[in-house]
Amino acid sequence: MEHQKQKNVEIHNNLKGIMAERQISISKLSEYSEVSRGTISRIYNNSRANITSDVSFALSGVLNVKCDELLSKVYKLIISDDPNGFTNENISILDSKIKACNLPSLKYEVYSGNRSMNFQMQYSSNRRFYLSGNMRFEFISIPKLTIINFGLIKNRPFIDLENYVFIFSKYLECFLEYSKKIRIGIIEMRLVMSETYNETGDIEIDIMKKLGFRYDTDKYNSRLYQNMIVNLFKQSD
Repeated sequence: MEHQKQKNVEIHNNLKGIMAERQISISKLSEYSEVSRGTISRIYNNSRANITSDVSFALSGVLNVKCDELLSKVYKLIISDDPNGFTNENISILDSKIKACNLPSLKYEVYSGNRSMNFQMQYSSNRRFYLSGNMRFEFISIPKLTIINFGLIKNRPFIDLENYVFIFSKYLECFLEYSKKIRIGIIEMRLVMSETYNETGDIEIDIMKKLGFRYDTDKYNSRLYQNMIVNLFKQSD
């Protein structure tokens, strides 16, 4: 995959991704920040929406981030003859890897100009458990794929943990093969260790380490939500 920078740079807001990491709803963020739900919804649903300095200050204080972390520069790049991000062609490559491993197919919700994507197992409501998460492409400097909160969602109180570990491992192997195929330089796993994730978090981290991931930063707690955020990364082979 070859990369070529365009001259123009877009400023995008990162509110949707930061809220996903903090696991906070629009209603709660509005309540804590005293910013109207309508304003937050407008920014949340449009990565190109402008954020005024007053709103930025209020939201960053609640989300425990710096004001400038709410914004990022996005460089227009050309990747071979294919547009950036999660295009139909790129997603079909991931689907083929998953099918080859005899895993349940995934359904996708692509947003932010094809650079971000929510995903979860098909027919999730009919399963004892399912896996879901978020993927994000970054094409600044070394191409990076960030996978956020990929893990377990339970529909039943008891699950076959051995089966879960097997399926989690296989999906992760597919993601690594997918990254290699589309020539991603770095794969980052980001876990928010809340009560939901604490149940299997240590198991998932062990699997990642066996597949070659290592810690990017120390574990740290979010001041407001008491969530443990863990970053692991791997250089693509």
